[in-house]
Amino acid sequence: MDATLIAALRREEQVLLKELHGSLNYRRLEEIRRLLALYDTQPPVGAMLDALLDATQGVIALGQGARANEAAA
Repeated sequence: MDATLIAALRREEQVLLKELHGSLNYRRLEEIRRLLALYDTQPPVGAMLDALLDATQGVIALGQGARANEAAA
């Protein structure tokens, strides 16, 4: 794409962003997002670790079951 066209599009983008940020609807949207963020439930700090440990235990249990089947055969 031509460099002058890209530069013109970037300038137009900046103008539109300034207009958007100044609009009442955009400001209302941002305030609603901030308010909702206060009430969004965050997962507990250890939730991801617990999920990983549970998954690892399941894999270990499957491996032990396969060894038990091999020993019985």
